[in-house]
Amino acid sequence: MKGTAFKIFTEEELQKDTNNFDEKKILGHGGHGTVYKGFLNGNTEVAIKRCKTIDEQQKKEFGKEMVILSQVNHKNIVKLLGCCLEVEVPILVYEFIPNGTLFHLIHDGHGRHISISTRLQIAHQSAEALAYLHSWASPPILHGDVKSSNILLDGDFTAKVSDFGASILAPTDDAQFVTFVQGTRGYLDPEYMQTWKLTDKNDVYSFGVVVLELLTRKKPLNFDGLEDEKSLSVRFLSAVKENLEEILDDQIKSEENMEILEEIAELARRCLEMCGENRPSMKEVAEKLDSLRKVLHHPWALHNLEEAESLLGESSIVSSEVVTQGCIIVKIQRAIAIRPLMASRAPLLLQYSSLLLLLLLLLLCLAVSAPPAAAGNVPAPVAAVSKPGCPTKCGAVDIPFPFGIGEHCGLEAPYTNYPFKFECKPVDGTSKPFFRGMEVTKISMEDGKAWMKMNISKNCYNQSTGTREDNTNTTSVSFSRSPFWISDRDNKIIVIGCETFSYMQINNVLTGCVPSCRNDPKDGICSGEAGCYKLDFPNGTWYYSTYFSKRNNNSSPCSFITVMETTTFNFNKNYFNSTTFYDTYNGLAKVSLDWIITMDSCDRVKRNTTSYACISGKSRCVDDPKGGYRCKCSDGYEGNPYVKDGCKDINECLDNATYPCPGICKNTLGNFTCSCYPGNYMMNGICIPNKKSGFPKNLVIGASVGAVLLVIIVTYACFIREKRKLQYVKRRYFRQHGGMLLFEEIKSQQGISFKIFSEEELQQATNKFDKQQVLGQGGNATVYKGLLKGNMEIAVKRCITIDMKQKKEFGKEMLILSQINHRNVVKLLGCCLEVEVPMLVYEFIPNGTLFSLIHGNHNQHISLDTRLRIAHESAEALAYLHSWASPPILHGDVKSSNILLDKDYVAKVSDFGASILAPTDESQFVTLVQGTCGYLDPEYMQTCQLTDKSDVYSFGVVILELLTRKKAFNLESPEDERSLAMRFLSAMKEKRLSDILDDQIMTGDNLEFLEEIAELAKQCLEMSGENRPLMKEVADKLDRLRKVMQHPWAQQNPEEMESLLGDSSYEINNSTVENTGNFSINRCMACQSFRVGAVNHHNYTYADANFDVKAKAIGCIVLFALLVSLCCDNCLSLYSYSWLWGFSLLAKDMCVATEKSINQ
Repeated sequence: MKGTAFKIFTEEELQKDTNNFDEKKILGHGGHGTVYKGFLNGNTEVAIKRCKTIDEQQKKEFGKEMVILSQVNHKNIVKLLGCCLEVEVPILVYEFIPNGTLFHLIHDGHGRHISISTRLQIAHQSAEALAYLHSWASPPILHGDVKSSNILLDGDFTAKVSDFGASILAPTDDAQFVTFVQGTRGYLDPEYMQTWKLTDKNDVYSFGVVVLELLTRKKPLNFDGLEDEKSLSVRFLSAVKENLEEILDDQIKSEENMEILEEIAELARRCLEMCGENRPSMKEVAEKLDSLRKVLHHPWALHNLEEAESLLGESSIVSSEVVTQGCIIVKIQRAIAIRPLMASRAPLLLQYSSLLLLLLLLLLCLAVSAPPAAAGNVPAPVAAVSKPGCPTKCGAVDIPFPFGIGEHCGLEAPYTNYPFKFECKPVDGTSKPFFRGMEVTKISMEDGKAWMKMNISKNCYNQSTGTREDNTNTTSVSFSRSPFWISDRDNKIIVIGCETFSYMQINNVLTGCVPSCRNDPKDGICSGEAGCYKLDFPNGTWYYSTYFSKRNNNSSPCSFITVMETTTFNFNKNYFNSTTFYDTYNGLAKVSLDWIITMDSCDRVKRNTTSYACISGKSRCVDDPKGGYRCKCSDGYEGNPYVKDGCKDINECLDNATYPCPGICKNTLGNFTCSCYPGNYMMNGICIPNKKSGFPKNLVIGASVGAVLLVIIVTYACFIREKRKLQYVKRRYFRQHGGMLLFEEIKSQQGISFKIFSEEELQQATNKFDKQQVLGQGGNATVYKGLLKGNMEIAVKRCITIDMKQKKEFGKEMLILSQINHRNVVKLLGCCLEVEVPMLVYEFIPNGTLFSLIHGNHNQHISLDTRLRIAHESAEALAYLHSWASPPILHGDVKSSNILLDKDYVAKVSDFGASILAPTDESQFVTLVQGTCGYLDPEYMQTCQLTDKSDVYSFGVVILELLTRKKAFNLESPEDERSLAMRFLSAMKEKRLSDILDDQIMTGDNLEFLEEIAELAKQCLEMSGENRPLMKEVADKLDRLRKVMQHPWAQQNPEEMESLLGDSSYEINNSTVENTGNFSINRCMACQSFRVGAVNHHNYTYADANFDVKAKAIGCIVLFALLVSLCCDNCLSLYSYSWLWGFSLLAKDMCVATEKSINQ
């Protein structure tokens, strides 16, 4: 089994692992403890926390941290591997986190660049960990000391929340826990300091301060600052009201990032509300950060309905921005409606965006200073490896796989749907590779880059003849549906000319400039005042087109606009007076591109080995910051990771320049060793000859031998006595300082940890396993009800048979459940291992199974609200197992009889005998098929590969049971009705859903909700696992449906809807949909106007809910009036009539389109 369980270490083990707590092993110091780096069994890195002082307060904090962390399992919480209790000073052993703390990353290296993507990732992961502690741990856990120095970063800069010395288990009764105030200045919640009541909202406040540190790179408390600037939170709240940009970190402060930064800042402001009730929960904070990450990483997905749906769920985004700095940049992120019907109802104004943008550019373009250029680096080449029988070169250019020349030589399905095929064409007697007509000059495997040549657009005017000559006015480049996008880091937009308006459409962004010639041009200096502009290239770009205005005044003989790699451009003062610029580069500019394999993340693609492209044995997956993944060889290896055995060991001993070794170099797999020749020793990487001793050699040897013998004799004389004394001291320390404290914590009311029961205890609890105590029986086990001392009810699972398979399943269930803490997963209290037949002890769940509730008594009424809640709680438990447990856990036998219901009918997922810990390597776990007929995933039965999507399928069947109250498999039914899943899918296909639904919930008010739930179940039952949603997506969908169902009046109240469904407003479409008849929950689509002169933004919102014929007609008339008013009030120039004419045509076309819609 994979995974590491909690272990009790001996002092001797930890001394050996840390070289007797050598000072060289110290990782850091805290107020009361020192952390050392160690190696378990010589290879597993660990961090060992040793307390300096031994006062009772420190012992209590160490004990509290030990108890809490031993019950927590989350991939973003530092893992406690074990402890040592036989010493006077308590010692805790953690997993080793190599990149230190978030505080160190932010404040101790200001020269280091930290992208907004990395900051947002760290914030989101930390929020997910705290949300788990607050919302899903059982009982909930309050951290109590959230700060950047308590957030660690692993090798991939994944956040790990640590230090639970100030934490408490939240009370389960109504009384709120009251404690003395403890925490760190700058992070402490003012409400907590006033009331002495630690709640989950105190952690939210502290996390808000951490978000500020990420945004500003300033410390939470600065004693050297002015009085009103000492507190970062106070300074931030003041800046939000006045000027947010002043306090933001310069590294991330850009026009491109401002929308995201403002959203994050608003979230931080809400976290810092003075009243805890007004702050969001950590679950809401995590969801908001997750949505912002998706938008930041996939800006181009807004043009792809399928991509948007997979990233943002059933929501749509609208944002508009007008920026005038250097040149004009106008962004429109189009409203996305996931369902086809909703897409057809998008505001018609967006269909005319090109006309509006062109009019705006002609009116608003002004020449101001351009942003500074940034240097780029050309990646180093790697050796080319291709498919057998395919060429490795085209002319002088290496073509490494996954790229290829000709058919079936590049990477293909199932690994990718993008084209990796180049064409090799003869040009002037030399072969050159081309992609979509563009010459490829170089490909870098190591850096995931490629370089291509793209046309330079020119516009030359013969002043003597008054004509334009041999111009290339427009250049269009598109990398849609390809592995490439244009690098924003390495390229610039180059504009050359005098008083000439040149502009470029980049995705959904228009950028234009008018360079002036007020100053004399100078070689090597590109200045907007001297006929040259260098503009930053937008992030995440796959398409651009260049244009010249037809109204240029022809004051410049030649004008040019192109995209070019920054390092290849050097301005010459003759460029805009002739065609020198065009001729120098032969009309082709070198452009740097980034490439990926697919848009999937590493976590997702590793789950499906059939489509995972990193097939070399010594390769690793790399997530690209913009989204998608590619492959690299592991450290110490080089070659091609996309080819089997393509990554080869680097012989470092053959490259003394890169890997210097002054002595004996020995190559090892993935590394090398360096040692000195005999008679020398190494110091600071240099071999130094040993110094000769001044004493006679024989005398030194004799004295040494004598001293050793004397030490041995003395040691042997005291050995037996000291050994017995040491054992006594260790037992005393265990009872006095560690063991008894842990025992008391386990017995306390704050929580029950895992316990080893004796057979006598369980016999007494179950009245010697009396038949009257039997709760239920399975294929190979019986469950008894028991009563422990203290009147605590338990359920004891006792195996009937004693074959090795049953013992293995009991052991597997015990190992998995002992590492899980979730309120919707049945809690394993302990086990009994001193009997031949294994026994497991669980918390007692009084209301039996979901199967019994659904199928036991059909006269019992079960409301739709109860069914939806049970489904949501079960989905949350499975989502935790798949997405947040470390390592992930696959249940393997999801069914209604494995979902228990407590006294409040809260769902508890149980029975992990068929479960596995998901593999962390590239190979997918292969097992014999086991499960329950009717719930088994067909794909699992065919491939014998258990994946998270197998659980999704089984859960889809459970949803059907809740909707229909029919059994998953019924042998007494006709042949075509035995399988509930097949019967349901047939009813959906023939639009007979109402025939199969339970009559108790078939009401008019419920119909739309039932259709939506049925659609979700249909997605879960897709035959191909790749087409099924993740359990996290299923849980989110059910959560949204519950919120809307519990608050139906909110459908007519946008503010209420916003509070229920997050930061964006939703709308409910109750109209009948042609294909499924379902209603949809989608973000409100708003069409935002552009800022012209002193005009503010006007938001025109078209709600899809109740959008009847009258509303359409009125909306058309109002829009027409507003547009005409906009033109009349602000267009006081020669262009007024053209504006009015253009908008009139626009409004007219909108009214015509609306009339057609009404007629239809």
